[in-house]
Amino acid sequence: MGNFWDNATKEFGKKTGKAIGNKLYGKHADDVRKRVAFSGSSNVTVTQPSIDYGAIERAKQTTLECENNLKLLNTILNIEFKAKDIDGIIKNLTFLAASIDLWLKQSDKKKSVRAAKSQFKTGLAVLNAVNAEHPMLSYFTDKEQEWQTYAEKQRKRNIILYSTLAGLLVAFIIFIVIMANL
Repeated sequence: MGNFWDNATKEFGKKTGKAIGNKLYGKHADDVRKRVAFSGSSNVTVTQPSIDYGAIERAKQTTLECENNLKLLNTILNIEFKAKDIDGIIKNLTFLAASIDLWLKQSDKKKSVRAAKSQFKTGLAVLNAVNAEHPMLSYFTDKEQEWQTYAEKQRKRNIILYSTLAGLLVAFIIFIVIMANL
């Protein structure tokens, strides 16, 4: 009987240690350890560590996406508008407008959109100051108005969505209270 309790406490200790290690060091913390299995009294077989290559690939992909987003954000923040270079201003404003149009639909690009809009407003002010009669000025102003309209529609949609959810929650609570009183 002593052998059973020895094995049970040893197994409990192993499982508890793994759980604590996984909690402290992540889900795959014990994947790099060597597996040792005892078969018989004197034969020891060592198995290769199991490595989750899919998790490693996903981590690499996430890291690359973060690095690309950081590079793009730095590119946006480093855009300079020189008053004498109207073609450069137009080129940068076109790049920013295209980027904002693309990112407005993506929820994970909010920082990039804010940075691009800020730079866009700066470029638009410089273009307006340098050449208030430039034909592209009205296009860029219309783009800015289009983004404001889109943001207002999104805000109204969110208000309607959250109001509806809150109303449904209140109705559900009232229903439960009525059913509990019956």
